[in-house]
Amino acid sequence: MTAPIEPIAPAFRASLGRSASRVQRITLFRVAVPLKKEITHASHSRAESENLVVRVQLAEGQVGHGEGVPRPYVTGETIESAFAVLSRHDWARVIGIPHNFAEVVSSLESLSLPEIEADPRGMAANAARCALELALLDAYGRAFGEPVGRVVDLAQAPGLLRFPSPRKVRYGAAITAESAHNEL
Repeated sequence: MTAPIEPIAPAFRASLGRSASRVQRITLFRVAVPLKKEITHASHSRAESENLVVRVQLAEGQVGHGEGVPRPYVTGETIESAFAVLSRHDWARVIGIPHNFAEVVSSLESLSLPEIEADPRGMAANAARCALELALLDAYGRAFGEPVGRVVDLAQAPGLLRFPSPRKVRYGAAITAESAHNEL
């Protein structure tokens, strides 16, 4: 992918209450990411990760990128099925022309992609959705001058718990047979 990622646009659009622009173009990329070390587990072994990158361009020029990692044994998807499910829709019509970043977040909360036939677990194209959502949030975040992290404040998902102040964080570590030292 050679298109540069421009810095976040100033927040003038949000302060003027103007609409962002419509989705003009969505481009899908198949990207092979070489791994530093071959990964092996019970169901597969790989030396590279084949990822889906989505590039969204808005009519006023803002560009956003998102990435998803389709895996048949995790999400029930392949790169081909992710491309197919994302290519079936008119995303400009589905998303419309939002008036603020909160409208973007709200429309994405109800976004539903069709399940892929070979997906008995009903994951509903999660890797494809992830890549698309991130690209849309990135592009519209730039249009409205909002960081993507603002989604946490705006999300209205059922069962979502918010805390008034940060809670204590605990960290863990995994020691594998290939760790340089087998003790911490």
